[in-house]
Amino acid sequence: THTEKGEIEFSISGEGPTIVILHGLQGGYDQGVVTSNLLNDKNFNIISVSRPGYLRTPLDTGTSFEEQADAVAALLDALNIDKAAVIGQSIGGPIAIQFALRYPERCWSLVLISAITMPKPVEPASMTEKLLSLLVDSDFGNWIMLTLVNTWPDKMIPLVIPDPKHLQIVLDDPVKKRSIIESAQSLALASKRKVGEENDIKQVSTMDQMPLERIKTPSLIISGSGDDLKEDAINFNNQNPSSELILIEGGDHSTFTVFSDSLVPLVLEFLHSHVPTH
Repeated sequence: THTEKGEIEFSISGEGPTIVILHGLQGGYDQGVVTSNLLNDKNFNIISVSRPGYLRTPLDTGTSFEEQADAVAALLDALNIDKAAVIGQSIGGPIAIQFALRYPERCWSLVLISAITMPKPVEPASMTEKLLSLLVDSDFGNWIMLTLVNTWPDKMIPLVIPDPKHLQIVLDDPVKKRSIIESAQSLALASKRKVGEENDIKQVSTMDQMPLERIKTPSLIISGSGDDLKEDAINFNNQNPSSELILIEGGDHSTFTVFSDSLVPLVLEFLHSHVPTH
């Protein structure tokens, strides 16, 4: 849809107070839909966006994280929505944080899931990462990967969840297993996500430290103790002690899916408890 900041692609479902989901690296609105499906609460109006540079949202809708937060506000304006909660996942975290900082009167809750809260210098890729990027970052390689995931999911999911105990939790639960498969499928059409991915990496390596202590919005932070972004969660909680931190022992970057049976009720309880009364 057209907004004052440019075109924004999104999906929308449910009725009630609005939640905007901001996806991570290599994602799009479809990655947000995976999270929306896990939440599975039709009492919220859930908007999953494709951030600038991903799928049908052009990069000029918002290059910096601040501009992307402004684009979220512009989308709400276009939809005649006054307030929203924001869920930031992974590299979608800084945009969610910027929305809470720039529009405190419009942000009724902030949820960060395995999210970045600090600048990240770009490090040289390992050989394994370079080989993996050949699969993930090209349409042909991406097609091969997704074909393998769809054909032999039990053989491919261990590449995403190497921990044997966590792997068995997912394989034994059809909802969690489907969520991991849908997350892989949300990487399809890599060429349509490449511009956003490259911009994200540039922005997160050059951004300033955000004034997290200024956030007054009720905030819930979720991470795993084995997640590379664990320190980001702790950093937010240290800077903003009024936030609630849930740190799952042994969890990694797939923590929200692996432990969704316990985490989803906590997230929904948090959101319902902070729904605006007017």
